[in-house]
Amino acid sequence: VNDQLRRAVQRYDHLGYFLMGVAQAERNGRKYIINTQGEEILENSYDDMHFDISGGLINVIKNGLNGFCDLEGREVIAPTLDYVGVFCDGLAPFGVGKYPNRKYGYINTQGEVVVPPIYDWADWFCDGRARVGMVNPEYGRVYDEKYMLGGIVAEVPREQGFQWILNTKGEKVFEVPYTGLYDTVDEHFRGGRLRIRHNSKYGLLDQDGNEAVPFIYSWLGNIYEGVAPFSRDSHEERPHYEMYEVQDSYGNTMQRWQRTMRDGISTIRGLVDADGNEVMTLPYRYINGFEDGMSLGTRRCNINGTSKELMGFIDHSGNEVVETIYDKVHNYSEGRACVHRIHNGHKVSLVINREGEAVMDLSQFSSHGLRYADGMIDIAITDSETGEKRFGFADRMGRIAIPPKYDQVDDFSEGLAVVKRNGCYGYVDKVGNDTFCPRSAQGYLMPSSLWVCSERCHWGCFLMYSTH
Repeated sequence: VNDQLRRAVQRYDHLGYFLMGVAQAERNGRKYIINTQGEEILENSYDDMHFDISGGLINVIKNGLNGFCDLEGREVIAPTLDYVGVFCDGLAPFGVGKYPNRKYGYINTQGEVVVPPIYDWADWFCDGRARVGMVNPEYGRVYDEKYMLGGIVAEVPREQGFQWILNTKGEKVFEVPYTGLYDTVDEHFRGGRLRIRHNSKYGLLDQDGNEAVPFIYSWLGNIYEGVAPFSRDSHEERPHYEMYEVQDSYGNTMQRWQRTMRDGISTIRGLVDADGNEVMTLPYRYINGFEDGMSLGTRRCNINGTSKELMGFIDHSGNEVVETIYDKVHNYSEGRACVHRIHNGHKVSLVINREGEAVMDLSQFSSHGLRYADGMIDIAITDSETGEKRFGFADRMGRIAIPPKYDQVDDFSEGLAVVKRNGCYGYVDKVGNDTFCPRSAQGYLMPSSLWVCSERCHWGCFLMYSTH
């Protein structure tokens, strides 16, 4: 927390966290964008604003119309659009007209129309492809528009219609029928592949609509870090025993067993690459997609006569790096994972590294975060007298970097975290230096959101303050 930011914070009632060097602040009900020096780069002469990280632009709204400003506060797209999504792959869906007669197309970051507004709905781009659709006029519009996860997402019409995959030039690459050919179609490409279910089997199409992974899987994940988890049924002959009765020479009934071979079904699980090559099969009941170089795997184990699902992690080579001994785990982030295990009737929570070694015992805290952000994880203790929680932070080495003393905390981002104490919001840096707004804001969450499109084309909405 530098001196300039410390002084600037005193001017505001509420603060948002920093992304790409800027944050949202509010004073007397008006919103502003500030930088890490506390300078106002955008004074809100608009009715509202939303920060779109994926395009490095700020969505501004005036008189019900949408436009964009850059991170220097310059207006790059005038607020003239009836509806706009957020940018991904350099394009954002936009709408013309009032709902339900609105039509959708795409604009670039200069505000130029790349795809004219001719579609009834339009998803955002991912991996250079986007899904658009038109409703068959015979059936009419039977779905509701949704502003969901940062893009224009409409419920797929329940009746027949038409949908296409577009490239970033707005050209139709291939058509995906609503009915007949495919049962379900994912909304977006992942790793250059589109997941499809056909005749109750999953497969993947490439960016040109060709079959990249055959439709042979009872379940198939998306491509992350080059591979996707799969499950498929394997038919093989298995021994089957039937009981029958015979009578001996004295008339006594005796039981006999007859062994026959019958066709059986077993489930094979493993990883397949984007070209349909099964990289490996693995002895797990469930395999998750890879994140931060690790994938969750589960086995059914017998513990003291009780069958339980236990979890661990594998690497890209299929090696079980973290043993399947945990009752619950969370995905790796920044080389760390939070895991939980019931031991002698007590819950033990740990932070482990990539080798599965314990870095920190989380059981000493009354609550904690689920993953690291910017090298820090939030922790909390409960006051034995008042029962109130106080929040702080621990670093990747498991050291308490900032003692628990705050009423609420948000994740760290770019070296700062939003915190709340005594009803006032402020910032704290990684060595515990903090500064607060002068006025109390009890129970207040800043209403605007930050839309984030990651390299995996995951959209996320982050409120300005967590509910911790």
